[in-house]
Amino acid sequence: MKQWFTIRSWLVLVGILAMGGLNVFLISREHIETAMVEENEIEYDDRLGDLVYSKANRESNLEAFGLNPDQIKSSKKYFRRYEKMESQIRARLKKTDVTNLSDVFCARTDEIRPRYAGIEYLLIEEKGERIVWNPKANNSFEPQGWAASISLETIYEDIEKGRIELPASTVMVVTAFVSGNENLLISRQEPWGRSGRSWDWETVQNQQSKALSRSVEYLSILHYLIEIANGDDGICQ
Repeated sequence: MKQWFTIRSWLVLVGILAMGGLNVFLISREHIETAMVEENEIEYDDRLGDLVYSKANRESNLEAFGLNPDQIKSSKKYFRRYEKMESQIRARLKKTDVTNLSDVFCARTDEIRPRYAGIEYLLIEEKGERIVWNPKANNSFEPQGWAASISLETIYEDIEKGRIELPASTVMVVTAFVSGNENLLISRQEPWGRSGRSWDWETVQNQQSKALSRSVEYLSILHYLIEIANGDDGICQ
């Protein structure tokens, strides 16, 4: 009787220990899965979401986009040209469907910002090459067919609202589109990879040196258009 009681007690003890261990495992697993869900559900802010587009802020904004001093210096010649054509540019903004352009140049939503939305309107494809909208050559703003199947909102979300801040993110994205390498960007292949050395602005500059001047031109006209659109008597008022 004493032996039987001892064996039964041992089995009960083993059962209790087993159930305790199982509960500890399940609780820890639940904690890990909950933490993973919470991390995946975190929505980070656009680090450049609060930029103010004004003449006084041009240099600091272009620097925030990722341009270096020499590239910022190059952008100044574009701004001087645009300032001489301010009345024509204002007329072109008002000539186009204001509702569509408001979504591009006035947008301050969490879904997309003007520096991304403008890609569809300001990069024009001619003879297989991407060129930048030019106030002398272009009389209006039209969404470009080459961009119709691309979700700029998704790219914006992936690049600008991730946990890791990617250096020179804006000009990196623009250069991908200007050079026709947006598929590498969308699939996040090097040098537009997801993190670390695979997101490599230096490599992009070395490989896409001819496209960089057009990236500077794009960011210059984009900035100027946002200034005009949000200024006195602009379409955003």
